[in-house]
Amino acid sequence: MKYIQILTTSDSYTDISSGFFGTAQQRFAAYQGLEYKVLDIGKDPAEQGFEVGTYDLIIASNVIHATPELHTTLKNVRKLLQPNGRFFLQELLPSSPQFMHLIMGVLPGWWLGEADGRPNEPIVSIARWTEELKGAGFAGIEAAVFDDEREGFHICANIIARPAATQSNDYQAVTLLYRAEQKDTVFVQEVEKFLVDRGFEVDGCVLGEIPRSSQDIISLLDVDTPFIDDIQEEPFEQFKTLLDSIGTSGILWLTKMVQLGDVEPKHSLFLGLARTIRSELSIPLATLELDTTDAVSYDAIVKVFNKFQKRDISGQIDPDWEFAFSNGKIQIGRYHWIEVTKELALEPANDNIQAVKLEIGQRGLLNSLRWVQYPLQELGPNDVVVDPRCVGINFKVSHSWRKLSGDAKSIRIFLSRWELSTMKVLDLVLKAQGSSVRLVLKSNISRLETDT
Repeated sequence: MKYIQILTTSDSYTDISSGFFGTAQQRFAAYQGLEYKVLDIGKDPAEQGFEVGTYDLIIASNVIHATPELHTTLKNVRKLLQPNGRFFLQELLPSSPQFMHLIMGVLPGWWLGEADGRPNEPIVSIARWTEELKGAGFAGIEAAVFDDEREGFHICANIIARPAATQSNDYQAVTLLYRAEQKDTVFVQEVEKFLVDRGFEVDGCVLGEIPRSSQDIISLLDVDTPFIDDIQEEPFEQFKTLLDSIGTSGILWLTKMVQLGDVEPKHSLFLGLARTIRSELSIPLATLELDTTDAVSYDAIVKVFNKFQKRDISGQIDPDWEFAFSNGKIQIGRYHWIEVTKELALEPANDNIQAVKLEIGQRGLLNSLRWVQYPLQELGPNDVVVDPRCVGINFKVSHSWRKLSGDAKSIRIFLSRWELSTMKVLDLVLKAQGSSVRLVLKSNISRLETDT
């Protein structure tokens, strides 16, 4: 729930009666801005004060089957979803243990679906859900995951569905942008043919020409050689002219892999430039990284371009701008939520403690300090072990130390080029366990004189 709230601007909790809200409000007391509204999903939601076509995600856990008509109920769910939304449906399955009938069978609501072809029980099979979803305006089932992999032991299924794509009679046109020497290459010709076969009117445009206004562009400038690396004045001026004349058009920029797998560092130059152009010039410029430029990638190019054309830059959440086609799959960058304290609490099962060293991501920014793993080495014959009572550290280390979890039972920190008395110490490993500190000083000396 906390992750959903981070990604959304508003959330609604609904039930058929407000009598259930008390328990829900106690359970979700920590989540601010959650509204509680009465909704009978078996009836038109618009007539109950809900704005149709505005929800990005609808979650229904074992509730849809408890309505008289699945078709009507699912149509009402579809009304609430926006065209690119998702419906997460969790439902019992007919293969679930029959004790469920003993528990629920005495309730009149268990038999609401009798007239809907469900005379013996309200729950239905995956095949029936597929049929009902398609009939209600969904594209069927995108994914179905069972709670038990063993056949015959399933109790519940977790189903994801999305609205069916609406047929559009809109004129589809695209401009292919390439260098003059690329015009007759196999890749350019085959991409053009593939787009034509998919119903697009394709215009070719050589860099330096002015493309048709109000028509989105697929750029092939970067698919073979890095466009920005060692760029000359003439193509750079032509590129700036393109940006000045683009009007309301958008650009889907094809390039090689720069974020996944075997990356091409020189191609990544444009990724940074694209982010700057979006931020400072507000030009809709998306990137699609390709790990192959053969026929396998053509369908991915069209799919990403179709999504790119449906962009909504007026919404509160930015559209997706960066795509990668890798190992036959289209991938989109997403944050994976983690708890920093758990990631940093390196709790070894034995004495093989993993050390970490302090690095700064960007000089001058304290919040970019981070810990990275550091391989320890066995002490050599000229190494010295010192057990001091305390040790001085600068404010940067102190700042980062406070960021570490207090639950960590053992932490090792690596600092480089630290001065101790008149001896230059090349490496220092500090191990903290409770209140004790252990210093391992690696130095080419035979003895150490100290008063501590």
